[in-house]
Formats: sequence, structure tokens, C-alpha cells
Amino acid sequence: MLLAFLLFLATPGHADDSPVDPYQYWDYSHGALAYNATYDANRILCVYPLSGQYSLLNRLLYYALIVFAVVGHSHPWLVTGPLAYIMTYSSTAAVHALIIAAVSKSGLLDIDVLGTWAIISIGCLAVLPIFTTSKAISESQYSPVFGFWGTLMSIGVICSLVSIHREYPDELECRSSTNNQLLTSQTQLLDHAFNCTYACFGTSQPLRAASEIAIISKKAIFGHFSILQAALALTGAFGVISALFGCIPMHRKSTEAELRETIRHNQPSKRYETSKVARSKRSARKHAREELDRGEYRPGAMTMCWTILAVPSVAIVIILNEVFILAHEGGFQSSEKPYAIGQWGPWVSVFLAAISACMVKFYTPRWNARQKILSEERKAFNLRNGIEEQGNTNAKNESSKRLDDIEAGQKTPEIPTIIPATQSGHIAASSNNVSNGSDIVGTVSSEVIALGTASANGHTDTILRILDSGVDVNEKDGFGLTALIRASWAGRESTVKLLLERGAITSGWQGKMAVTRASQNHYSNVVQILLDHGASKK
Repeated sequence: MLLAFLLFLATPGHADDSPVDPYQYWDYSHGALAYNATYDANRILCVYPLSGQYSLLNRLLYYALIVFAVVGHSHPWLVTGPLAYIMTYSSTAAVHALIIAAVSKSGLLDIDVLGTWAIISIGCLAVLPIFTTSKAISESQYSPVFGFWGTLMSIGVICSLVSIHREYPDELECRSSTNNQLLTSQTQLLDHAFNCTYACFGTSQPLRAASEIAIISKKAIFGHFSILQAALALTGAFGVISALFGCIPMHRKSTEAELRETIRHNQPSKRYETSKVARSKRSARKHAREELDRGEYRPGAMTMCWTILAVPSVAIVIILNEVFILAHEGGFQSSEKPYAIGQWGPWVSVFLAAISACMVKFYTPRWNARQKILSEERKAFNLRNGIEEQGNTNAKNESSKRLDDIEAGQKTPEIPTIIPATQSGHIAASSNNVSNGSDIVGTVSSEVIALGTASANGHTDTILRILDSGVDVNEKDGFGLTALIRASWAGRESTVKLLLERGAITSGWQGKMAVTRASQNHYSNVVQILLDHGASKK
């Protein structure tokens, strides 16, 4: 169906018999392949100029990003952005080529067909090198999207070929009767020196305004069409095949079970088999065994051969396309000047995207380290909640309320007498509580809570009394925090030093969390003390 549609587009249209149709006086007899330098010397083409989307700066950016995507394939974090730009930009050009092929059947030559060709032809040739060199594409869940892009490039190439080889109407030159100046725009008709005009000035075309119509000599395009013809032949013969070969069907790594099933399914049958079936089974078994031996997917010899040939083909087609476009006197001028935002804006966007990728790359390790710490805290918190839920639910609520009160420096009737004493720094009056407060509700003793509270408030005398009573300096409270973490969090330098002298652990997650809490509150001296004793930031 698609082939029939494309053949329909390529079929020359018949002139309308209506007397008011301006197309009836146009000459369709000489197209790109039937150009005659003698006959067409004084003939012109009415064209629509090149859109800013396909200007030289945008084309150069596209070429540069394709080279960058192939060369930097080992850094997926850096080439993902360029690949997204390449695929969206060229896919838009392919859709545009399809529209041009549909609307230009009985219309003027749109120079955008050269712009779309310059983009799509390179995209078609670059599909295979990008796909085979980048494991981030070929071995990811996004490979079908890339395959769809390759198919779209193939369709775009066919549509561009249809549009380029179509026969467009031409007219005789209209020149001034005074100075022999060529009529190139409708505004010149205000000068009464022109006694002629062009029929195309009264026409319109979808997606284009009549005021955009420009006049160029037929020789400007078809006089050196052989240059473009070489690019057309190379891309048509190689590009479409490589795109289809590279992406339909998509490469993917088979599982070991699938490969063994292939070998089992293609074993020789006891019944009679034709030589063709036997060869097919042998080939299937051979390829499956080779992939099993490799252990990982690697492109076959034929794929690599096409890939190697595609690289110089890309360079050759770029040169041929640009020579053809720029060989016209002054080049096929874009409707936008180089200083317009549409010309240099994409360069700025790509540059900013590259900066953003670098920032994310260098920030990610820190972010991952922080997320790991937070994850460990959440796991510890959930584990404690699970233990408390197996016991008394009210105990969990009381424990949470106690921690809130401790952080706020308040005293509550539920807290044993030793905790208010440690908050105020007076423990002598309640010294007997150190040995008798172990019956606190929950799994954490009141001594441990008192040690954490005293550490947060910087009461070294109280800390010494509690530690001398036999409390482990590395014991965790109901929230998984040690005395060292609480002291670091509060920025108590002398307390941190005391706890380190009494055996506080700085290795592992305790040291990391202590450093993190001190860093959050900008206690640089405490951070340095912890680092000097073996703590780690990561």
C-alpha cells in the first residue's frame, strides 16, 4: 500500500482544462533528468525559498551531533541529549518530506525538498553506525524507538526522491525593457518598465504564502544536478538498505534458554527433509551456538561490514549535498538570516544541555551517597517500628513523644527522673536511677536515652557518670542514633572528643551519619574531628 501511494505521488499530473487555471500555460516537459542547457538557458523556476529550519547553521549542528554521537558512544550520559536532538530534528524533516511529496504534485518547487534531503539522507546513513556502536541503544528498552526512527528515515528518503525527480513547471525569463533587469518578485511589477509577468505569481500552495515565491534560473538547480544525483544514488542504494538491515528486525540479545530451544528445535528430523530445510536448520544451530559461545551480543560480520561502509558514505554525502546547495550563486538563501534566533538558538540549546549533563554526572555520586544514608535511616526506622508494633502500640507513641520532648528540651512526667537530670546537668540527686531505670517501656533503657540527651546538651560530667555505670557508648536509642551522632548534630566539640576517647565508633554508617549531621548544621570543626578519627563522608 505504501509503495502504491508513493508511485501515485510520482505520477505526473495532467493540466486542468479550466480556462482560469494558471497551470495550463506552464511547461512540464523538462524535469531534473531531462535538463537541456541550450533550451533551458533563458527559463526560470518559481520556487519557495529554503526555510530557516534547514539553514546552513542548523545543518552544521546536525552533522556535528551525529559525529559526536558515534565518537562518544561509550559515554551514554553525554550522548543521550544529542541523540534526542538528532532523532527529533530528522524525524520532523521526514514528515515534512512526506508532506512536500503530497502537495508538490501540481505545484511549485519547494527548496525545502533540498533541505529535508540533506537531513534525511545523512540520518538514513547514520542509523546503522549509531545503533551498532552504542550499547545504550542496542541493548536497552528504547531500541524499538530507534528502529522506528530508522524506518521513518527510509520513508523520508523515498519521499524526497519522489519530490526531487518530479517535473516542475518553468517559464521564460521576464526582463525589464530599460535595463534588462530580471523580474524576481511581485513588488518589481510596480515599476512600469516590466511588460511581462509570471503565471506563478497568482498561485498558492499549502503551508506556503504567495508572497514567499522567489525566482531562480533553471540552470541554478538542474545545471549541476549531477552532483546531487551522485548523493541520491549513494543514499538510495546504500542508505535505505542499511537502515532496513540495521533496524528491521531489531537486534537484540537472546536469552540462553531461547538459544538452547533454537538448537533443540532445529535438530535433524528422522523423517525426510529437503536439502534446503536441512541447510536452514544447520545455519540456525550454528548461529545459536556462536551466540552462546560469545556470551554477549555482538553484531555479525555483515552488520559490521555495512557499518564500516556507512561511515565514509556519510562524509561523501554531506560533501555532495553541501556542494550542490552552496554551488548556486550565493547559495540557496534561507528565509532567515544567520543572526536570527532560529539560526543560533539551537546551538545555545545544545550547549546548555551539554552543561546540564555534566552537572548531573558530577552531582550524581553525592546524591546517591545521600540517598543511601537516608535509605539506611528509613530501614532502621521501619525496623524499629516493626519491633514496637509486635509489643505495645502505645509504647511507640510514647517513644515518639519522648523524642520530640527531648529535642525541644522539655520535661515530661513520662520521662524517668534521670532524663531531666541529664538535661540540666545535675545527676547526683538521681544517681540511683542509673542502675534502676532499665525497666523503661520499650526496648531502649533510660540510661541510653539519658546518654543521648546529655551528649546533645554537652554535659560532660553527666556523660562520664553514665558511662562509668556500664552503659555502652555506642548503644543506639529508640531512633537508631548514638551519643556521638547526637553530639555531632548539636555541634558539641568537647563532647565529641570525650565520646571518641571513650571508644565511640566512627567507622561505618555511624561515622557517616555523624559527619552528615554535623555538615548539615555547618559544624566544620566537628566534621574535621570526626574525619581525623576515621569517619568517612561517603
